[in-house]
Amino acid sequence: MLGIVALLLFLSGIVIWLVQTQHRQVAVIQSQGEQVGAILERNQKMQQALVRLAQVEAQSKQPGQKLTPEEQRARAYAVLEKELGLSAGILAKEMPGFALELYSRADTTPLIRARAAYALNKFDEAEKLSLEAGEQDRKAYETANRVADERRKAALESYELASWSAEKRVQYADALEHLRKAEQLTDRARDPLEWARVQFAIGWVLYDQGQYQQVESVLREVLKERERLLGPQHPDALATRHYIARAVHSQGRFAEAETWYRTVLKLREKVLGREHRDTLITRTNLATVLDDQGKYAEAEAEYGAVIGVEQKVLGREDRDTLETRNNLAIVLDEQGRRAEAEAEFRAVLTLRESVLGPEHPETLTTRNNLAVALDEQGKYAEAEKEYRAVLKLQEKVLGPEHPSTLITRGNLADTLQQQGRYEEAEEEYRAVVNLREKVLGPEHPGTLRRRNNLAIVLNHQGRYAEAEVENRAVIAVEQKVLGPEHPLTLEARNTLAGTLVHEGKYAEGEAEYRTVLNLRQRVLGLEHPDTVATRGGLATAIAEQQKYTEAELTFSEVLPKFEKIWGIDHPATLELCEGYAECLKGQGKLPQAKELARRAAEGARKVLGPIIQTRKNTRSYWQS
Repeated sequence: MLGIVALLLFLSGIVIWLVQTQHRQVAVIQSQGEQVGAILERNQKMQQALVRLAQVEAQSKQPGQKLTPEEQRARAYAVLEKELGLSAGILAKEMPGFALELYSRADTTPLIRARAAYALNKFDEAEKLSLEAGEQDRKAYETANRVADERRKAALESYELASWSAEKRVQYADALEHLRKAEQLTDRARDPLEWARVQFAIGWVLYDQGQYQQVESVLREVLKERERLLGPQHPDALATRHYIARAVHSQGRFAEAETWYRTVLKLREKVLGREHRDTLITRTNLATVLDDQGKYAEAEAEYGAVIGVEQKVLGREDRDTLETRNNLAIVLDEQGRRAEAEAEFRAVLTLRESVLGPEHPETLTTRNNLAVALDEQGKYAEAEKEYRAVLKLQEKVLGPEHPSTLITRGNLADTLQQQGRYEEAEEEYRAVVNLREKVLGPEHPGTLRRRNNLAIVLNHQGRYAEAEVENRAVIAVEQKVLGPEHPLTLEARNTLAGTLVHEGKYAEGEAEYRTVLNLRQRVLGLEHPDTVATRGGLATAIAEQQKYTEAELTFSEVLPKFEKIWGIDHPATLELCEGYAECLKGQGKLPQAKELARRAAEGARKVLGPIIQTRKNTRSYWQS
């Protein structure tokens, strides 16, 4: 028993000894750790003192004071000891040895060795080492900056290329997003021309989205930088002016756009020459804006002159030559010279098929335009067949959601409507609107135009309340996005006026027609077809209120204009004749009324179904 107790006591002693030993070891380790920490902290503070020594020494001397080098050093040490929490006199005691160790080590950087030399009062050596370190670091800095800027430029170009790729796929939102990333890598103050290049590209994509006001705003800023740095006659500055003109043109400010085009044309003729391709493109766009103002004779003459130069300089089969001929055919069609327009379209089509191939997008655009010319001659079956053939090829080549494909589908809906196949036309319009909203957005001008066409076909089906709702919705968006005076806004308001008349809201319809007429006269001019069409609608609204004398005067003034613009057998002209006949009948002028009614009836037998005037968006406004 005593042996067991003794054993337990012995074991307990061993345990106590082990615990005490462990505690002593922990205490030693902690003490060593604290010592190491103190040494590291002291070293860190010594390094900070070494780094700051020259600067503090220079700052410690007051202006006018005369101090010996030793006094300056002592004062600097005192300042540093106070800043770093070191005991007084420690730097004077330890800094020379600390500096000498760093100065002598092989792995010391040039700058630290220079600082150590300074602390050791080896000022010649410190200067020499500092210059070597500065030169080495300067070169490294410049290299790093150069590499960084090269990477920045590469990233910028990558985003630009991604944008153009998305734009080619008609993914305009993606294209703009890529350019916005590129924009973040530019700085107008650092490199204004690089900034201007990216902004110019942003303006291009915004144009694709129909954001014409934003395009104008962006490009005006680009123009400031390009003219400031390159001069107003530099090709890039002229290109910017040219595209500002297009943005203004697309907002329906035709007279202003004409002024811009003429300015650019004058400068391009001076800088590039009258026969340069860019100069000819500007002349073509000038002709287009003349056409849009109803100045058909001027536009035709301008197109003819451009074609003459293009055929001489570029060749009769050049793509720009064929584009100008295509636009000339449009002007012929708008003047009611349908047969001439059809012949010109067929000639251009033959050349485009030969040069570009039957499935090229530009060839298909001309086939679409030919179908429009057939449509407007009342050759609806032939036009429909052509539209469907073009549509099939466009869906194959461009895809079902490409804007050109959607233009053709919209035109197909037009010809269905003109044949009185309203339900088919409505179905087609709704499909086109849905696709346009998806691809181009609900506020794109092309989307809004087709919504207006949808309202028209609802009108023809007697669904006036639905048509009015659609009219007003379209007008609200157009006034916000395009402005109250844009041609598309006025077109939608003109449609609304007709809807109100059909609903029996004659006074309201008349008021709307008068508002549209005033705006169209100011924006487009008295003789523009849209202005003339509004006067015809106004005459009908007045006649429906039995204000026959006033209505007759308007009908008599407008009918010759309809005949000149659209032709004597055009459905729009015949519809006006019918309204004029009713007006005369209401006044008891039966012989004249019967003659006009007979003319309308005979004309109707030649042309199948009613027609609604909707301008076909067939030109390529971004040609260069």
